[in-house]
Amino acid sequence: MRWRWEIFFSTLLTLLIATTLAAQEKPQPLLGGLEASLPVEALHQVQPTDNLHLLAAYYYRDARQWRRIFHANRETIKNPNLIYIDQIVRIPLSPGWTVKEPYGAWKARFQPLAFPPPLRR
Repeated sequence: MRWRWEIFFSTLLTLLIATTLAAQEKPQPLLGGLEASLPVEALHQVQPTDNLHLLAAYYYRDARQWRRIFHANRETIKNPNLIYIDQIVRIPLSPGWTVKEPYGAWKARFQPLAFPPPLRR
């Protein structure tokens, strides 16, 4: 029975050491933390059936954040309910944002039923 406790404690000690080493091995930022303060933006070309709610759901994972996109594009979007096909929309993002899935594939899974499609110019 004694060897079971030895295996248990050696495994526990190994996990504690590995966790501590992993926590200490944080990559150093290239610009000394400057990149955290730099704004990150995506440019999105509006497609049929796009709306600000749908774009916010994709880029922010929260459709209620559509106002962030609207405020970033006040000079081109006068009415948030009227965006046009082929219009370029700036989307402010957090520095750590990464693409989880291409927009077209994500949109194919999501069927917006409650919003009208964008207008044609």
